[in-house]
Amino acid sequence: MTLDKYSSKALKRFSIIFIILGILWMLIGIVVCLSSLLGGIFFLVIGTLSIIQAVFYHKKAQLKNSKEKPVEQVPKTYVFVTPSGKKFHYNPSCSGEKCYRIPLDTAKKKGYTECKRCSPYSNWS
Repeated sequence: MTLDKYSSKALKRFSIIFIILGILWMLIGIVVCLSSLLGGIFFLVIGTLSIIQAVFYHKKAQLKNSKEKPVEQVPKTYVFVTPSGKKFHYNPSCSGEKCYRIPLDTAKKKGYTECKRCSPYSNWS
């Protein structure tokens, strides 16, 4: 059975279930030991194996958590636009008019295009 398809939360749940099952098998083993030594040992071994499986699931969940990296937030890039223009500027004094600051993605959504004079990317072509 491959465990890669399960989330770390599911793996932790599996480990808790196997610990509980292991304890139950061990308790049954102790009770059965009173009447049959061989039967009791059998249940104690099954309980021990179940707890070992729980430890395996728990370690796998920890390993999966360490591989999952949090999503880094990219800082917003702001540009400057004028009320009457159709270009966005990286330099607020480029347009020569009064301008206001808005996020780059908002400027693009509103139909503004990049000013070629103040663009940091215009020399890259």
